[in-house]
Amino acid sequence: MELVARCQSGDRAAFRQLVEQYERTVFNIIVSVMGDPTEADDIAQEVFLKVYRSLPTFRGGSQFSVWLYRVTVNQCLDWLKRRRRRSAVMSLDQLVDQSEGDLDFLFKDASPDATETLDEARLQQAIHAALNTLTPDHRVVIVLKDLEGRSQEEIAAILDCPVGTVKSRLTRAREALKERLRPFYEAWKAGGN
Repeated sequence: MELVARCQSGDRAAFRQLVEQYERTVFNIIVSVMGDPTEADDIAQEVFLKVYRSLPTFRGGSQFSVWLYRVTVNQCLDWLKRRRRRSAVMSLDQLVDQSEGDLDFLFKDASPDATETLDEARLQQAIHAALNTLTPDHRVVIVLKDLEGRSQEEIAAILDCPVGTVKSRLTRAREALKERLRPFYEAWKAGGN
């Protein structure tokens, strides 16, 4: 990629172009993985700083975007580890409060009807809460596959693991998400909706 080569040669304007080209996708991945948009700007800065410092070592063995997404996911996982150390135990209520509204742009509200809008908001809140209770490994594969639309092969390259590992994590993550959303579904069904 010509833009990457220009960045590697020290062209700062080219690096600005690179950031502009990928910043939205990197930001969206961060918000989806972290479940908290307030940290996304800081993590994105760290991602692009790390990319800037590491670009001279990028040899093009994989697509630049795959390498960039790997850096992004690794930064998110590092932040999650640090966050976990700081707050050892967090109740589900705190998770719901913390995640409220953070992934709204990922779920479309297609209905102007007030009842349907309320149901959609409740569904979004349930999904946010459920996503935030998944392990980081499971959350990452769900985000990359189901929200970002990446192939299992791309995810394997991003996570630097075998495709079989991605498949098993994805299966387990979807099962866990399904189980966590079951009470919401049963309550919705009992309500006659």
